[in-house]
Amino acid sequence: MADEQLLHIGELAAECQTTTRTLRYYEALGLIGPPLRARGQGSFRLYRAETIGRIRQIQELKDLLGWSLDDIRMHFQVEDEAKRLREAFHRTTSIIEKKQILSEAQKFAERQRQMIAERQIRLAAMDEELRLKLDRYKEIEASLNQADAGYGLKERSR
Repeated sequence: MADEQLLHIGELAAECQTTTRTLRYYEALGLIGPPLRARGQGSFRLYRAETIGRIRQIQELKDLLGWSLDDIRMHFQVEDEAKRLREAFHRTTSIIEKKQILSEAQKFAERQRQMIAERQIRLAAMDEELRLKLDRYKEIEASLNQADAGYGLKERSR
């Protein structure tokens, strides 16, 4: 860790184009790990540079995919658990343990699929609502065009 780059909370916020308040909130929710405390330097909040990637991932999931912070937290928990299981699988030589680990991994993958399926259902419902709106707008536009065409004929015949 001696060579590891550490960032003060303000530097991390600037790098990720967010606020220190947001970073503290993410920390409170468990989305990013707790800061390291620098010895002999007061109570500065220092973060590992790898935290930048985690924050950017949060921003992408939130902004681009519309995920809630709770969804993101659950996603990270599943990812972290999958990583733990992978490491345990490769560490052990016991076939029985490998089978148990695989069984756990399948449960976590199934949970992720469930999250995606639920989101797809909600998105499909939203898409259907928008399709119905568009159809209604087109009907109104057609009736306005028809009325306009009739009005135009009446105007020209005067």
